[in-house]
Amino acid sequence: MAKDFAAAKAANDNRAKIERDRQTKLDAGLSLQGRSMRHRHGREWVDLADRYRFKKAEINKHAGEAIERAKAQVKEQYRPAWRDLYARQFREKQDFDAHEATIGGKIKNVMAAIKSRRVSQAEPDDKGWTAAAFNFLTSQKARAAALDKVHRSARRNMSAFERDELGKIIGGIKADRSALLSSARATFGTDRAALIARQADERKDLKLKWRQRGQERRRAFGTITAEAKLKRGAKARQRPRHAMKQEDTRGAHKAASEGRARAPGRKRSRKRTREE
Repeated sequence: MAKDFAAAKAANDNRAKIERDRQTKLDAGLSLQGRSMRHRHGREWVDLADRYRFKKAEINKHAGEAIERAKAQVKEQYRPAWRDLYARQFREKQDFDAHEATIGGKIKNVMAAIKSRRVSQAEPDDKGWTAAAFNFLTSQKARAAALDKVHRSARRNMSAFERDELGKIIGGIKADRSALLSSARATFGTDRAALIARQADERKDLKLKWRQRGQERRRAFGTITAEAKLKRGAKARQRPRHAMKQEDTRGAHKAASEGRARAPGRKRSRKRTREE
């Protein structure tokens, strides 16, 4: 703007200053638009990231809550089975202790221990089985350990069933979560591409406005310069006619002056003629 203003100022100082102030205000307004746009663009990127982060957190939160509900539901579902199992094992332990008080009862405990060993071993070792049977006959501690082993195996099996069922439910929840996260990523990618394109268009539009602003500024100062040039040309054309008029006026005045100067001489000449 400085170059255009200097040319206009040389042509018409007052009008150029007024126009400069007007153009400065227009430039300031467009500059404010640019700053507002850049601030908004930055805010839009922050908002986009926040929305995506919130969406992921929401999906994970809901999945976590669903998993906790599933755990509670499965636990509640198996509660009667666990209650029955512990009650049965408690009765079996009471029966075992009662049997240990008599010879016949001890034999029952021995047979139960031997049976449990056969069930726990797919391929029983005859030599090992004989030694174990003798140990059951002679050791109350071995018989109690055999019963405890059976009880622990039953509890492990129950826990395995419960874990398997819960695992299937949790697997479904996690699959749903993965699908939702994938959808959220796709939505984020689409929104991101749209934001990039829209902001690029807005920057392009602002650049065009600045180009137009510069053209308008040059036209405004150019108009001042051109009008001043036209006025100077008009004055230059008027000056020769004015000078001719002045010359004519001076010539008329000179002729009149000369005429007045000759007139007394003629009178004197005529007077001398009469005297002669």
